[in-house]
Amino acid sequence: MDIQVTFHQMESSDALRDYCQKKMDKLEKYYSRIDSAKFVMEIIKLEHHISVVLGLPQKVIKAEASAKQDMYAAIDAVTDKLERQLTDFKEQH
Repeated sequence: MDIQVTFHQMESSDALRDYCQKKMDKLEKYYSRIDSAKFVMEIIKLEHHISVVLGLPQKVIKAEASAKQDMYAAIDAVTDKLERQLTDFKEQH
Protein backbone atom coordinates (compact mmCIF):
# COMPACT_ATOMS: atom_id res chain seq x y z
CA MET A 1 0.00 0.00 0.00
CA ASP A 2 1.22 3.46 -0.90
CA ILE A 3 0.89 5.95 1.96
CA GLN A 4 1.51 9.67 1.49
CA VAL A 5 1.48 12.16 4.35
CA THR A 6 1.50 15.88 3.59
CA PHE A 7 1.80 18.71 6.11
CA HIS A 8 0.45 22.22 5.45
CA GLN A 9 1.24 25.17 7.71
CA MET A 10 2.92 22.91 10.25
CA GLU A 11 6.23 21.13 10.67
CA SER A 12 6.54 17.59 9.38
CA SER A 13 6.82 14.90 12.00
CA ASP A 14 8.06 11.32 11.76
CA ALA A 15 5.96 10.46 14.81
CA LEU A 16 2.78 11.55 13.01
CA ARG A 17 3.81 9.61 9.90
CA ASP A 18 4.36 6.49 12.03
CA TYR A 19 0.99 7.01 13.74
CA CYS A 20 -0.73 7.20 10.33
CA GLN A 21 1.01 3.98 9.30
CA LYS A 22 -0.17 2.29 12.49
CA LYS A 23 -3.75 3.41 11.85
CA MET A 24 -3.61 2.18 8.25
CA ASP A 25 -2.46 -1.23 9.49
CA LYS A 26 -5.57 -1.27 11.66
CA LEU A 27 -7.81 -0.24 8.75
CA GLU A 28 -6.47 -3.09 6.62
CA LYS A 29 -8.19 -5.47 9.04
CA TYR A 30 -11.52 -4.07 7.83
CA TYR A 31 -10.64 -4.18 4.12
CA SER A 32 -7.37 -5.68 2.95
CA ARG A 33 -7.38 -4.35 -0.63
CA ILE A 34 -6.58 -0.69 0.07
CA ASP A 35 -4.24 0.47 -2.70
CA SER A 36 -3.28 3.92 -1.45
CA ALA A 37 -3.82 6.41 1.34
CA LYS A 38 -3.22 10.16 1.17
CA PHE A 39 -3.20 12.10 4.42
CA VAL A 40 -3.21 15.90 4.44
CA MET A 41 -2.66 17.52 7.83
CA GLU A 42 -2.95 21.22 8.54
CA ILE A 43 -3.76 23.72 11.24
CA ILE A 44 -6.74 25.93 10.43
CA LYS A 45 -7.74 28.62 12.93
CA LEU A 46 -6.05 26.83 15.83
CA GLU A 47 -7.71 23.50 14.99
CA HIS A 48 -5.87 20.41 13.84
CA HIS A 49 -7.50 19.30 10.60
CA ILE A 50 -6.90 16.12 8.62
CA SER A 51 -8.33 14.82 5.38
CA VAL A 52 -7.74 11.31 4.05
CA VAL A 53 -8.38 9.77 0.65
CA LEU A 54 -8.26 5.99 0.38
CA GLY A 55 -7.90 4.39 -3.01
CA LEU A 56 -9.66 1.05 -3.36
CA PRO A 57 -9.85 -1.09 -6.51
CA GLN A 58 -13.37 0.12 -7.38
CA LYS A 59 -13.92 3.16 -5.20
CA VAL A 60 -12.38 6.20 -3.55
CA ILE A 61 -13.24 6.85 0.10
CA LYS A 62 -12.78 10.31 1.62
CA ALA A 63 -13.03 11.49 5.21
CA GLU A 64 -12.17 14.62 7.18
CA ALA A 65 -11.93 15.43 10.86
CA SER A 66 -10.81 18.23 13.15
CA ALA A 67 -9.76 18.36 16.77
CA LYS A 68 -8.72 21.16 19.08
CA GLN A 69 -6.50 18.97 21.30
CA ASP A 70 -3.82 17.76 18.90
CA MET A 71 -3.28 16.07 15.56
CA TYR A 72 -3.37 12.60 17.13
CA ALA A 73 -6.99 13.20 18.19
CA ALA A 74 -7.84 14.30 14.65
CA ILE A 75 -6.22 11.15 13.23
CA ASP A 76 -8.21 9.01 15.65
CA ALA A 77 -11.45 10.75 14.64
CA VAL A 78 -10.84 10.36 10.91
CA THR A 79 -9.84 6.72 11.38
CA ASP A 80 -13.18 6.04 13.10
CA LYS A 81 -15.01 7.55 10.12
CA LEU A 82 -12.96 5.49 7.68
CA GLU A 83 -13.66 2.29 9.64
CA ARG A 84 -17.40 2.86 9.29
CA GLN A 85 -17.11 3.63 5.58
CA LEU A 86 -14.94 0.58 4.90
CA THR A 87 -17.31 -1.67 6.84
CA ASP A 88 -20.27 -0.38 4.82
CA PHE A 89 -18.37 -0.80 1.56
CA LYS A 90 -17.34 -4.36 2.43
CA GLU A 91 -20.93 -5.29 3.30
CA GLN A 92 -22.14 -3.97 -0.07
CA HIS A 93 -19.58 -6.04 -1.98
